[in-house]
This record gives sequence, C-alpha cells and structure tokens, in this order.
Amino acid sequence: MARLLGRPPILSYDGYALYNWKRFRKDGPIALGNIDTIQNFVHMYDERWFILVHVEIEAIAAEILSAIATIKRQLADDPAADFSAELWRIANAVNRQVDVLKRIPEHMDATLYYRTFRPYIRFFENVTYEGVDHAPMQFLRRDGGAKQHHADADRLDEDSSPPHRAHRSPR
Repeated sequence: MARLLGRPPILSYDGYALYNWKRFRKDGPIALGNIDTIQNFVHMYDERWFILVHVEIEAIAAEILSAIATIKRQLADDPAADFSAELWRIANAVNRQVDVLKRIPEHMDATLYYRTFRPYIRFFENVTYEGVDHAPMQFLRRDGGAKQHHADADRLDEDSSPPHRAHRSPR
C-alpha cells in the first residue's frame, strides 16, 4: 500500500488525524463539539481530544489557503492591489487556530499523551520489512517526531516566502 501511495510505510499525521474523523451533524461546522474520531489507539478521551483539536485547526487553515489564493489572483491582476482585507483574514484565522490549540488542556493530560498514545505516532527506527529487498530504514518526520506537523504549515511557509534568485556565495 505504501508503495502504491508513494509514501513511507508509517502512520502519518494525515492518516492519524485528517482522515480519522466524522461530523455528528453533516450540515454543522468542522469544529469541536460537532466532530468525533473514527479510530483510536487507546480508550481515553485524551487521544480523541488531541486529534479533534488538530482537525479543527486544519479546517480553519482552509480559510488561510483561500485568502492566499485570493491574494495571488489580485497580484496577478494588479501588482499594486490592496490585499489588506485578505491579510486580516489570515491573521484572524491564525488567531482562531491558536485559540483552539490552547484548548488542548481542557481534555488532555500531557503526561498521559506521552505514555499512552504518543508512541503510536512517533517515527520508527531501523524498521525491517520481511520479504522486502531493503536494508533497515529510518523514517523520521520533518519535525523529528517532537510534535504533530500541520499540513497547512508547509503551504503557508511556501506561499509567504519571498522568491529567491540563484546566486553565488562569496568565498
């Protein structure tokens, strides 16, 4: 399956969180109180809460990506365009993400996190797959396994970075 998807054979953030939730009310928001997990590793609400907080954060990220797309269109049409309204949309969305993230302690004990379900979502070292012609592999996430990586972070970083020109460094 991993080869078919072109991904390492590990549990990824999107599989653990982004594809692991459902809404109670289909017409309701993707927000705490209207979402639940589908599958958990442990039978503790702490794990559910951890996942659900991240699902809402990612849902809010859609607004950020929409604002970035609007800014890109505006700049293509008029390089002097005023896109301050879109920047405010981004700032407000990021603030809402932070507010949601601050809610983690409401239903999650950090010590339980590290002892109970964190081991399932960390990187693997020296994994050997039987029947596969590869030496042991190490699959380290970009963040080294220290924290969850949000799917929108790369996009926001990519879209907010200034263009770079190739240059020679002085010797």
